[in-house]
Amino acid sequence: MSFDGIRLTDGRLVYPGLSNTFENYETIPWVSRNKSVWLGAILLVLSIAITVVKIDWSPDDSELDKLAVTVDFGDVVQPFKKKNVKPREEVDEVFGNEFLKDKTPPDPNQEDPRIATAVNAAVGGATMPVDLSPEIRPAYTSEARSAGIEGAVTLEIVISEDGKVLRAKPVGKKLGMGLDEAAAKTYKAKRFKPSIGPAGKAIVVKYYERVKFVLN
Repeated sequence: MSFDGIRLTDGRLVYPGLSNTFENYETIPWVSRNKSVWLGAILLVLSIAITVVKIDWSPDDSELDKLAVTVDFGDVVQPFKKKNVKPREEVDEVFGNEFLKDKTPPDPNQEDPRIATAVNAAVGGATMPVDLSPEIRPAYTSEARSAGIEGAVTLEIVISEDGKVLRAKPVGKKLGMGLDEAAAKTYKAKRFKPSIGPAGKAIVVKYYERVKFVLN
């Protein structure tokens, strides 16, 4: 026996006078002697695992939109996008030209773009348009009749390839008293036999018409 304890033949070191638990400390398994260490480690691992599970790892919508799928032969296919459907076209009842249905139809007061392509029937080698309602004449306005006004209004008339009047516009000296407007309104409502161009097809033409106003 010594101050340092007694070394037994099996290698154990014991201290006489101390409790059996302390005397046999070295013989106690490591797991039992270090419960606080490995239990703390287990709790730490569990807390980290719970935190990871709670995190939302899924990508947001903007990332999904940018996602590209690579096919086997190496091409990159962009995500599917809805194809824009072209609006259906319809024929405008006023001008006869096409417009998109989802847009506002052309303003009836706006001149038809075909007017810019009109050929002067007198010099363009086309036949003259034929008035299909010559008996319809503009009426005198009460103001002009009371004032005893007579004369003629010169109209620039543009006829489309289907016989519609695209323009009936007073030009030159005006008579006034509403007679110029009456003449233009009457001829704008008329129908004509269209002019035939040198190629044998109906074309847009313009000509000048003198509309006379004479008191009976």
